[in-house]
Amino acid sequence: MSDPVVTMLKDIVANLSPADDEWRSMSMVIGFDGDFLNRTFGYTYSPDGVATSVSADPFAIAASTEDYLANTYEPGAPRPVRFLVQLDRVAGQYGVTFEDTDHNRWEVTPANVKTAPQELRPTFG
Repeated sequence: MSDPVVTMLKDIVANLSPADDEWRSMSMVIGFDGDFLNRTFGYTYSPDGVATSVSADPFAIAASTEDYLANTYEPGAPRPVRFLVQLDRVAGQYGVTFEDTDHNRWEVTPANVKTAPQELRPTFG
């Protein structure tokens, strides 16, 4: 049996659009409307640090995301409204940060469109 977070990460990576094969790290915000996964957005980061806006097809990642949440939260417990997945595929490190109430956390707006890629960039260590 595979680890649900690893399966979810693989599904996200397999469904990134648009994304080239050279990216080093990735951040993805996954949002929900109730129990329905309805939004994904994020960035890939090239070896030279350039951020590219990406998304993942919500339908393609819904099953593995649901499996991950079912293994993370107790049955009947409130689910997050959003969560942030960060992956450094060169270092093999990842992180998941949950947001339980703020539907606007990590939102990209005209006010932060230039800083959001750096704010969401994975930094492990």
